[in-house]
Amino acid sequence: EAVVSTQSTGKDAATYDCYDYTWVVTEDVGAWTKADSATTCYSVSDNDQCNAPAADAGENDWTSSNGGCGACADANNAMCITSASTTAFLSSLIALVAAFYTLM
Repeated sequence: EAVVSTQSTGKDAATYDCYDYTWVVTEDVGAWTKADSATTCYSVSDNDQCNAPAADAGENDWTSSNGGCGACADANNAMCITSASTTAFLSSLIALVAAFYTLM
């Protein structure tokens, strides 16, 4: 399994973007919030992936790793979503926003 890093591997690796998330509490309600700026990830394989919290992940259900670069550390953790780089990630983000909207 290749590890995608936020640091260059020393070779001429292509880059792609992922987003990190932080837990933010507003008016006593917590939610994972996407960073304003993307993390630059370095390809180490042809399988560029990002990780993000699931829509229903609580504060202790998911841990950010590598600024969102790479697959979920635990592939069996239902609270972590692994997706292809930015394009597929945007689809997951739309679902995440829709889920939070229904909670309001």
